[in-house]
Amino acid sequence: MNAEKYVVSFNVAGWNWKLTKEPFGERLKRACRCIKSEASNAWLVGLSEVIPGTDGKYIDVIKQEFPNYVVVLPKAYTSSNYRAAINILLINREGYHEHQTRTLDNLPDSLLYNYVGVTTDYGYFRILNVHMPHISNEDRPEWYQSERKELRTVFERSIYEECIAYKRDRDIQLICIGDLNSSPESEFIQKLSGSVEPTLFNATRPEDRKMATWKTPEHKDSHIDYVFYGMGSMLAPVIDVYHNEIIDTPISEKISDHAIIRGKLRMNIINWCDLIDAL
Repeated sequence: MNAEKYVVSFNVAGWNWKLTKEPFGERLKRACRCIKSEASNAWLVGLSEVIPGTDGKYIDVIKQEFPNYVVVLPKAYTSSNYRAAINILLINREGYHEHQTRTLDNLPDSLLYNYVGVTTDYGYFRILNVHMPHISNEDRPEWYQSERKELRTVFERSIYEECIAYKRDRDIQLICIGDLNSSPESEFIQKLSGSVEPTLFNATRPEDRKMATWKTPEHKDSHIDYVFYGMGSMLAPVIDVYHNEIIDTPISEKISDHAIIRGKLRMNIINWCDLIDAL
């Protein structure tokens, strides 16, 4: 028995989106509806740059738009972070059993990722939805540039070490999604998913890796958003991976300066009783 599922990565652009004067709450609703239009009944949705708002009012928008989903906030999130840009992971309740929130080494207080272990009808998964700190901060004060550079280094090391730990593990399916603020040619992405000893599989076709996933009038367009799978997952019978698609709708409709990255899986439900009988 099997079922096709979508995995979505999308940066909703927080309060930094300057192209329209639309209130963030209204734009967030349009973002949610765009996701539902482009990836109906998605299994996983990883969001970046969500502004919680006073009393979590914008988180409530997401909950209202996705009533059939478990909403996972960063483990470090508190109500005092209402103006911060945070990551949110949505897990479809269909086939869902439970999840445990985890932290990356040296990043327990970060609001820029969600890391969970999820038990489902299809097996056990570890899902990392991450927004890497920017590399280009030349227009910011020197103290800020230094701080972000140090944080970036910690993120790179922590993500790589976590991914390599599950490189060949077929029992724990690892999926890494998000805005990594790195081009496919960068040292970090090559280390994760390059042609030499990759720890993750990049399901975006080589010719599509030249397509921009982030477009803004002020800066050069870049391909910086990804959906990756652990190499062990590729050898396991639990999932079959299709190529990722870059959905430009949010940019063309002025919802965000990021495209949606839509991954597609075929989830294989193994009937262990039938397997034992066959043996």
